Amino acid sequence: MNEAPTPPKPAKKGWLSTFFGRLLGQQEEVEPIPERASNPKRRGSRHRPPRSEARAGMPPEDRPRSARPPAPRASPKRSAALTPFRMISSTPELEDAVAAFAEHPRIALDTEADSLHCYFDKLCLLQISIPGTNLLIDPLADISLDPLFRALEGKTVVIHSADYDLRLLRRGGYTGPTVLFDTMIGARLCGATEFGLASLLHQHFGVTLAKASQKANWARRPLPPEMLEYAVNDTVNLLTLAQIQEERLHELGRWEWFEQMCEKQIRSSSFTRERDPDNILLSHGPRTRLSGEALRDMALAVSGLLVPKIGGPSVYAAQPAGLWEESGTQHSYPQGKGEDLHRRSLYSFWRRTLPPPTLTIFDAPTRENCKVRRERTNTPLQALVLMNDPQFIEAARVLAEKLIRQYPSDDTARVRDAFRLLTSTTPDATQLATLTAYLAKERPLVTAEEAKTLLTQNGEHPSDPTLDPLEVTATTRLIRLLLGFQETSMKP
Repeated sequence: MNEAPTPPKPAKKGWLSTFFGRLLGQQEEVEPIPERASNPKRRGSRHRPPRSEARAGMPPEDRPRSARPPAPRASPKRSAALTPFRMISSTPELEDAVAAFAEHPRIALDTEADSLHCYFDKLCLLQISIPGTNLLIDPLADISLDPLFRALEGKTVVIHSADYDLRLLRRGGYTGPTVLFDTMIGARLCGATEFGLASLLHQHFGVTLAKASQKANWARRPLPPEMLEYAVNDTVNLLTLAQIQEERLHELGRWEWFEQMCEKQIRSSSFTRERDPDNILLSHGPRTRLSGEALRDMALAVSGLLVPKIGGPSVYAAQPAGLWEESGTQHSYPQGKGEDLHRRSLYSFWRRTLPPPTLTIFDAPTRENCKVRRERTNTPLQALVLMNDPQFIEAARVLAEKLIRQYPSDDTARVRDAFRLLTSTTPDATQLATLTAYLAKERPLVTAEEAKTLLTQNGEHPSDPTLDPLEVTATTRLIRLLLGFQETSMKP
């Protein structure tokens, strides 16, 4: 049986003929693409229902996750019962509420403002807590706060981080508490590493404060329930927290320190920004510790050792012997001589793999990469450096010799000048008496061996042979004590 001849396939054009054909404008013959025939052997290919219809008949738990209907959003969890409080929005209500203050020596207080939402911030809410009673006072209503201020006279006011709160209250006519208990100061003296109110409440009472309410606009009215709950929780546990801190401070022997710092807080808050709005007198600003470089330069400057020379190559300041060799740098540290030891810290040689240890303890970066802002910590090592590092001991000895030459027999004047040089303030009567008594107590405790070590093994600056070594050592102890004083290392 003869089969029909197969028609010849058209010759395939090469790329060169195709190129010249397009160049000459010839039309190409395009073969039509044949339609794909359905495969009758493929099961369900002709009558498969749409995918959405097929899934519609399936139970929801068997459907793919992407095809399941969205689950309803759960409402945020709230506590079963809010802390009870009383909202005060009129002067008669306030007078009636503060009548209960008479039998309570301590009053917990806090404030809320709109400082993150307005250029000129204002007092928006006052929280007051005494045992069994929590008050929320609305100062934006038609109310006079004078009954509250009169009721607080003679009371111990418990506040956490009181500086801003006291300044806000002073704008409304509050002259300040008689006695202040600042729980942030108490937490720091108790050795807490995290002394924010939210951290302390979570640590001692398991209370979690909503961070969103902390930065909310407290000038809005009405306040939502979650903000009211946050405001009440700010003060409801403050009195118990103050009692815990008081017992701990007495155990540590730091109660007198705490009282002095709270008294200073009252005095500092009395100098309001309204009296110095442009900060010409440097009356206000963030209270931060000086950098390691500034502390070293400050000690050299007050002692008269700082070399004012500007420019020049890097210098090798004093540092512990053998540090480079033991750290595997394969180099020996060529410590400088003479004035190189007392140049500004700006000119100190810096090895990125092993920066100066004194500056590292004060949070100086390693300079291996760029940092926009330094971290600031507060550790016992920093106090040890200020009181025991050879550079600071040398500066303290030179300053002691200078003070002894100026006031050979006047301890009070010697203490006053040392305090003024290191803290830029004049000591009050209590501070002056305490430091003068300390100097008198240290004199008989100084030994000849200690005096010899001080004069010969701490720095290369020569000592004054005309001065009594025992007197120099006792006064150096006073200077070292002041170097560890908070007012010396903190920017006011």
